[in-house]
Amino acid sequence: MRTESNLLFIFITGIFFMVVFLLGILALNLPFWIGDLKSCYRMMDPSDFVLNHIHIFFYILLTLLLFGMVLRMLFTGFRELYGAVLRYRYMDRVTIKRFRNISVIDTDRPVSFNLFGRIFISTGLLKGLNRKEKKAVFLHEVGHLKNFDSFKYILVGIFLSVFPDFYRKKLQFLFILSSEINADHFSLKATDRKSLSTALLKIIEENSPYPAWGNMAEARLRAIIGEKINLRKNPVYHGYMAVISLILAVIVLRTCFCGVM
Repeated sequence: MRTESNLLFIFITGIFFMVVFLLGILALNLPFWIGDLKSCYRMMDPSDFVLNHIHIFFYILLTLLLFGMVLRMLFTGFRELYGAVLRYRYMDRVTIKRFRNISVIDTDRPVSFNLFGRIFISTGLLKGLNRKEKKAVFLHEVGHLKNFDSFKYILVGIFLSVFPDFYRKKLQFLFILSSEINADHFSLKATDRKSLSTALLKIIEENSPYPAWGNMAEARLRAIIGEKINLRKNPVYHGYMAVISLILAVIVLRTCFCGVM
């Protein structure tokens, strides 16, 4: 599952850079297409002009759309990084104990997470779980730490911001779920399935206002008991095919259909 999580990260990063490459091709051809439209408009009937240049209009619209998405990505990147820094500072203020790269934070809600290479565990989690469950949760967080998941979450959030929300949410959920299952598998190397399962159920029960916990719980529990989880990667493949198709269309159908240019 660790390989699968890392592959998803590589795939998502690849789609992002392919979109940037597509935008570069479109931007380089933009002056040519504008000149094409000006020349052909003077020589052709309006209806023929539109029919023979429909793909050029699409390319120009796509260029503007992608440019807007990249601007949104830059804004999202700044917001994500700034937000992560603020969260880290806040967690540092509410920390009551430190053990190397582990911090205990003062809150009754049972939570544990990674941020910038540090593990944060709440007092509520320490009070609500037994010794074996605490060990299972701690090892789960070590699994995240070893796979640099907290940094990858930020990067994936930034990369996926260039895509429409419906596609972004699918890929983000898929990546986070694969990372959680990977961390669970790491924990199971030194703990038992029952302790990890009961710890997960207790944490979900106390964090019920957060839908994302419940949405992933079933798949995680199935993976913990040994069932092989087949993550549906269709959104990843569809993304690749769509971007590759657009790149090929721009290269093959670069000129207008009328042949004037």
